[in-house]
Amino acid sequence: MSLRSADLVYEASRLASATRETVDHPAVREFVFAANRLLGLTRGDFDDELLTQVRRLARFARWELHSLPIPLSSHNGRLIQLADSIKVATSRAAYAYGGNIADAGAGAAAVLEAVARDPSNPLGGCAAEILRLGDLRRSAVLVKRPEYAASIRRSLAQLGAPTEVVSQEELMAMEPVESLVIIGPARWYHPHVVTAPRAEIMCFVHYSWIADDEPQQGILDGARVNRVGVTVRDVVRQILPDAELLDAASLLPEIDWASMAAPATKIVAGAHDVEKVLARQFLLASGMAVFLEADEGPSIYVIDLDAEGEDRIRHEQSRGIQTGDYLLLRSARGAEDYVRAVANKHLGSRAPKLRADQERWKVALRERAKGIGVQAVQYELTALGVQAQNVGYWMSPENIRTQRVEDFRILLEYVGLGTEGNMLWAEMMEIHSAHIWAGQELRRNLGEEVQRADLTALRREGWLQCELTVADAGSLTIFRVEARGPELVEIPPSWLRWPQEVSPLLWQG
Repeated sequence: MSLRSADLVYEASRLASATRETVDHPAVREFVFAANRLLGLTRGDFDDELLTQVRRLARFARWELHSLPIPLSSHNGRLIQLADSIKVATSRAAYAYGGNIADAGAGAAAVLEAVARDPSNPLGGCAAEILRLGDLRRSAVLVKRPEYAASIRRSLAQLGAPTEVVSQEELMAMEPVESLVIIGPARWYHPHVVTAPRAEIMCFVHYSWIADDEPQQGILDGARVNRVGVTVRDVVRQILPDAELLDAASLLPEIDWASMAAPATKIVAGAHDVEKVLARQFLLASGMAVFLEADEGPSIYVIDLDAEGEDRIRHEQSRGIQTGDYLLLRSARGAEDYVRAVANKHLGSRAPKLRADQERWKVALRERAKGIGVQAVQYELTALGVQAQNVGYWMSPENIRTQRVEDFRILLEYVGLGTEGNMLWAEMMEIHSAHIWAGQELRRNLGEEVQRADLTALRREGWLQCELTVADAGSLTIFRVEARGPELVEIPPSWLRWPQEVSPLLWQG
């Protein structure tokens, strides 16, 4: 951040105040509490797929209505689809759990259908009204779902408030504005939205039945943040009993990590003859997910949007990736690892022979591990004098060789390839050199691409497709990590590092 930008942020924080303006809409409120009743009836048995599906649909519909300041009738037909799905799912569940669930589902679906035909824009209308009180050229709207920024921007323009729509990641790279309308309660956003404000006047806009936290004192000296309870219009909130208020956090998306991982984990569950690796799943921007190795050793390209020059692109161990990191991944499943592909181009006609020999010693090691287990192999190699802390990684396609030549020779003796030790080490060194060359080419090419890229769009959308000019790199995409899976899982190696689309019902949009 430049000195000028820092001064502007400091000045904005010194003057910043925050208020809340609440909105009411009878039909939306009726659906929300009908959905809550449905959630109450299905609470408890999370192993039942029928009840789980009902809960997913009800939560997703609530999230749609609370997070998007667009006309209720312009959700691309999604609300109608959700209403139909709720009716079907609750009817199926009723066979096992009684008619109360079907009745509650039919009632909630009927209300949702009525909402879906309503052309009004409760959240957007309130936001536009606030924005028109100030300078639209020095205002912005912060949303939780920036993938809908274009639709939200059009809706606000139709209401006479053409204004920039931004994400919280984008907000922190912006210079301060005069007014910032924030769609949703404070609890939905990172604390820095309030503690390091980018606007002199902030207004949280959300439905009146949401109970929210109050922003705390800013972290910057001199900043003052008024109690969010100071509202412009708060009549509806005053007449709602506390029992009817919804906790803001209860509306946030829930990520069903187990269901997201199930297609991969089911392949290796209970199978002794299927190769498996330990991995962690990550949710990516744009509704994608990816598995990355949990072992020590494998690395991945990370792009630091706040760094300059060569520091903008670096290698990080895949097991250390965190929420907010930007990763470089293949754009589609099934394609060869991009570093390997570029290295093979550099190896030329020798690539098939070298790769076959690389796989040959790995297959021999995997066969040994399949018979007695990885831990036993690691113990036996250690007893032979090998520094064998990461045998699992040695078996993976990403690994080329051991760090020490003496370890490699003992390893080959151990798997029955001892007579080829010198030849195979020389070949692995040739592959290793090709990978170093490929990494340098990719890093240089990627650096040029990032320099040309629209980083504002990348911060807002969370992903950016890259067409690198280096030979055989293929189509790559930079993805922001939105969430980190809580548990490690065993999956087939073929599932590593390729992004896959996730149903919105598994992470609520």
